[in-house]
Amino acid sequence: MPWHRPEAWDHETLTTYSALAAARRDHVALRRGGLRWAHVGNDTLAFLREHPEETLLVVARRAPGPPLDLPIALGETLVATTDDPQATGVTVYAV
Repeated sequence: MPWHRPEAWDHETLTTYSALAAARRDHVALRRGGLRWAHVGNDTLAFLREHPEETLLVVARRAPGPPLDLPIALGETLVATTDDPQATGVTVYAV
């Protein structure tokens, strides 16, 4: 990132990292929670971060693909790098 030239910054990436950092700051499970893998595939990872105060599901994709079907109930979307659940990116859900 050319920090000395703000006009050359990748604002989309900066916004994404800012949202992910805010989610970590705002949710104790992302800072101190335990880790439990929910799904490991060729292009998709899903894991739970669990803390006595909350449980979060994190889904990360490196390539577009079919929807990930997990046998759990999802709450609100806390952070998403894209609105398309089949696209690449990271999504954090309350569980």
